[in-house]
Amino acid sequence: MMKKFFSILPIMLLSAFLIACSDEEKATKEQTNMDSEMVADASDFHHSGYVNKLNQLITWTDAGVMISGTWLKELPTDTTDLDMVLEKELAEPHKRFEKIYENAEIKTDGLKYYIKLDDELTLAFEKIGPRTIKDSQGIEYYTKKYPGE
Repeated sequence: MMKKFFSILPIMLLSAFLIACSDEEKATKEQTNMDSEMVADASDFHHSGYVNKLNQLITWTDAGVMISGTWLKELPTDTTDLDMVLEKELAEPHKRFEKIYENAEIKTDGLKYYIKLDDELTLAFEKIGPRTIKDSQGIEYYTKKYPGE
């Protein structure tokens, strides 16, 4: 019985080693794919946009960068960068606001997006996942569009 065990042991060890190497190679490939998706690109906003949990939207249309949403100013713990835009635009609380900034610019640096809406309004976002960004307040925004689509 022991003899059979010792004759099978090298095969089991070799199999375990090959499986472990295969899993490591697969993880490396997945990390490489994720790293390529984890680069901020202005086109990430084009015709898709990002929405936060308050249903506020920022997107890049053919006409410019559009901000859309409702300003819920009584939620100070969930203040978003878009709330600050709505406040500066004198949007009425609890009313839908929508504006297209025709001369807006989107620039990127690594994982950061810098969106200059006009001379007074600039937003900064950080890419934290292939389809997720967060604003300077820590509020996350999601898109349905995968990078490169």
